[in-house]
Amino acid sequence: MKKEELEVSHSNFQNFIRNWKKKAESYEVFCLSDYYDLFFTRYVIYNALYYHIDYLSHLDKTKQKKFGDRKSAINMMATEIMQHNPHEFVEKIKSDLEEIWKYCSPQSISRKFFFYDAFDKREKRLTKELNQTKVDETKLLAILEAIYRIRCNMFHGSKNYDDFQKYLLEPTNNILLHLNSVAENIYEKKYGVVLEKLEKVIQ
Repeated sequence: MKKEELEVSHSNFQNFIRNWKKKAESYEVFCLSDYYDLFFTRYVIYNALYYHIDYLSHLDKTKQKKFGDRKSAINMMATEIMQHNPHEFVEKIKSDLEEIWKYCSPQSISRKFFFYDAFDKREKRLTKELNQTKVDETKLLAILEAIYRIRCNMFHGSKNYDDFQKYLLEPTNNILLHLNSVAENIYEKKYGVVLEKLEKVIQ
């Protein structure tokens, strides 16, 4: 890719993110549909960011091939966040994680949500990792996998349109807000590295 092409792509992508952020900020979140719409909108932003981070990493040749969607959203992003102050990110979403845990904990009598299903081994593993106190890549993987599973359950018809869903979507939307902020910073740094390399090639 040429330097000018990358700069045009970067400018277009910035406009894309800016417009979707404006859409997210327009929701007043008074009714159930607003919680769903806000999730959709913020996930579009996250989806675009991890796709472009993956693409820039490929251009930078820090990895040989691009990941698929699930691995980009979970594995790649967990690795990237580990390199960009993960403790600060987890601290900002701590209360939201605790809120989600109220309704996802296997020990909770008021449990309403499953990321997979009650009899799936992945459910037990994910909830255990999600609740661990140590901030490491396992914790980050669990947070990102939980968000990705909510996305899958919603997009693939496993999540009902019920009032109680707001108890899951409200904290998840807050987490997505902080996640997108972190992802945007990672993207900008990746862009800067690739641009600098292209400028050196020109010189």
